[in-house]
Amino acid sequence: MEDKNLEEAPGHMIVGPGPTQKSHKGVFVGVIGVLGVLLVGGFIGYRLLSTPSSSNNSPKANAAPIAAVKTADAQVSISSVGFMPTALRLKAGSTVTLTNNDTKNHTLTSAQLEDFDSGVLMPSDSYSFTFEAQGTYQISADDPATTSMTVTVVE
Repeated sequence: MEDKNLEEAPGHMIVGPGPTQKSHKGVFVGVIGVLGVLLVGGFIGYRLLSTPSSSNNSPKANAAPIAAVKTADAQVSISSVGFMPTALRLKAGSTVTLTNNDTKNHTLTSAQLEDFDSGVLMPSDSYSFTFEAQGTYQISADDPATTSMTVTVVE
């Protein structure tokens, strides 16, 4: 079947889809459309699944992890990147031992506890403190690059 609207000039060939050739432009556009729908749908699904709902008590994504309530003593490491863990939840009477695993000296204090003062902790030195009273306590190091940590004491 020939297209009567196409005229062949002398010495020239007509280029384009012939009677048995099909254009793949429609297929390409369809594939791109399907990929776009999948991409947008996947993003929306991801956001819905990763966003905590207000009906549950899940922590916010950027909140510091809090260890389960411990009845025994706890160990905390101090390094060049800060405290590990950054938060503890303990029963009253628990002792926390903070060990300086950094290459620098550190002094640890707490604004809420007057008697919490590690003195200078050289590398590998430790300081232990028993938390007797219920409350939330912020432990800070003298080095501004070292983050602080939170100790929550429950009954």
